[in-house]
Amino acid sequence: MPSSRRTDRSNDSGPTLKRDKQVPAWWRRWWFRLSVAGLALVLVVSAAWWAVPRLLCGGEAGLVRVSGECVGVTDGSYLFPADRAALTHAFPAGDDGADAEFDRFAEDFREVQEGIAEQNAQVAASGDDYVTVAFLAPLSPRDDRSFDHTRLLSSLWGVLAAQQRINGSQDFYDPAYPAFQVLLANEGDRQEHWRHTADELVALSRDADHPLVTAFGMPLSSQATQDSVALLSDAGVPMVGGAAATDELNREGVPGFVRASPGVSDFTAALSRHLAAEDLDRAMTVYDDAGLKEGPDRFVDSLRNAYARDIRGVERLSQHSFTGHSLEALPTPRLFSGIARKICSAAPDLVLFAGRTNDLEGFIGSWAAQERDCRADIDLTIAFMTTGLTVSMDGELMRALEEADARLVLATTVDPAWVRGADSAPEGYALFEEAFIGAAGEDAVPTLVDGYAAMAHDALAVTAKAVRTTALEIRESGAEGEGLPLSAIIAGQEKLNTSKEDMVVGAGGTLSFSDGGDGSPEGKPVPVVELPADKDGAASEDYYTTGGD
Repeated sequence: MPSSRRTDRSNDSGPTLKRDKQVPAWWRRWWFRLSVAGLALVLVVSAAWWAVPRLLCGGEAGLVRVSGECVGVTDGSYLFPADRAALTHAFPAGDDGADAEFDRFAEDFREVQEGIAEQNAQVAASGDDYVTVAFLAPLSPRDDRSFDHTRLLSSLWGVLAAQQRINGSQDFYDPAYPAFQVLLANEGDRQEHWRHTADELVALSRDADHPLVTAFGMPLSSQATQDSVALLSDAGVPMVGGAAATDELNREGVPGFVRASPGVSDFTAALSRHLAAEDLDRAMTVYDDAGLKEGPDRFVDSLRNAYARDIRGVERLSQHSFTGHSLEALPTPRLFSGIARKICSAAPDLVLFAGRTNDLEGFIGSWAAQERDCRADIDLTIAFMTTGLTVSMDGELMRALEEADARLVLATTVDPAWVRGADSAPEGYALFEEAFIGAAGEDAVPTLVDGYAAMAHDALAVTAKAVRTTALEIRESGAEGEGLPLSAIIAGQEKLNTSKEDMVVGAGGTLSFSDGGDGSPEGKPVPVVELPADKDGAASEDYYTTGGD
């Protein structure tokens, strides 16, 4: 029996005592040393793999360098840079004037981030109770995107203006309870890294001392935005959208979501009311076929559906598609040459445009070139919706419209007349503009027509009012020691319509959110401006108002 057991052991797959004794002692020592060295190398490589991308982004928790840009969440101590190579369309190389303009942009971009970081440091040092909120957007400046470098800068100025008002005035309840730190959450140039950033926000919402209580901003109606807010919603994080307008982004589908901007249906309802008073007979729809690498274009799909539903009283001609690129590159007039020829032959008097703002500019350029050779005499009206009226500042584009006997009818968020001090401006616009000038300076006032500063400001204002409404209720109930539950903040969003005091007196209107509504604001005027005639604004006393018509 003993002999048999030795035989079984020698045939086993593991090492045997006899074989171990056959290995020289020097070899065993070197093998041990090599194993230890190998393990150390693995640990070093692993640590480098984890640490180096973060060190390249200032060592900030949550920020990591991917494909040349830092994505994730920062409190402003890391400053996102302005990369000249990503802004060559706006600031061409070898142009002295462009060099100076880029330097001014880079300085402004740095200063607005420093301003937010300074506010955050003051809040942390104050000893007051505070919470954190996060501005969620692509934060790498580009000039060939739908959310380009100018809209990004304008948005950040709006954020800083709102933060200064929230922490330094009584405009949005008690400035010390709680105070607000604003984090900057970068999804990446084309929002490719939305999941990493959303996961970081969810982790921050679990912080026991100063939790993230809301994500706000979301300036793009895109599939990535839709996916990101769905993840945040599943984790119970409240959200307030800024410029994202797609109807599919709503509180019914995404619990915990409201927005400061009108939805697409509100814009098209305003357009419908305006166009109904005009003698227009034949409409053609021109739409982006959403052939984008990022997936379906939620904004375009939502706008096209709203046109079909809301624009009445005209004969519907054929629909024509193009493959837009303005989420990832600037379009060219050649993109629309075939559609321009079809307009010439079909002779509609109305085009319902469902694309991005950058695509619209390419379309107008193409039609202006085609119209010169068109035998038919066509006075074309182009209807569209947009967050702001940057197109009104493009002198070449305005001349092209005039030469082509065409006009733009645009539903938008900010009437340029408000910037000129018109009496038609909402109650809270003057206070917003004063705060904006304090943050950005007088020279930045012309950029207010883009609407992004006002919508970012109002998104943060809605956030502050909802959070503070909830915090005050908890304090009054005596349950302050239990913290500030995110679910209570979500419920607080619906309480912003219970009294005039609880409504949000924002840049774009006095906003409220009805119990059981879809999350779009009530009380937001939607200006409709005709270009080039109304380049200075409509100054209307009879705007379409969300929730009221």
